[in-house]
Amino acid sequence: MVYANKPATIDELRTNIERKIAAFDAPIQRLMSLRATRREYFKPNALNFVMHVALVFLPFALLAAGVKKERGIREHQYRTGQVAYKDRYNKFA
Repeated sequence: MVYANKPATIDELRTNIERKIAAFDAPIQRLMSLRATRREYFKPNALNFVMHVALVFLPFALLAAGVKKERGIREHQYRTGQVAYKDRYNKFA
């Protein structure tokens, strides 16, 4: 039983089904606090910049370079007549 003048323990809150009180979990509260204040404690440095570039811009650049190279090779084959028109992947007719 939870008394008004005595703070409830976690076990009392967990087993008290009459009152609709969620149990307080300290690790979850720390995680939520960390997520709420992450920007306040962020310190930019060279490693953060390199990680950002490696995870955001580098995959896009590699994909764009690969597509450009593949299309260039295919276009060269089409223009030099190495691939017949009926065998091309994208045909107009």
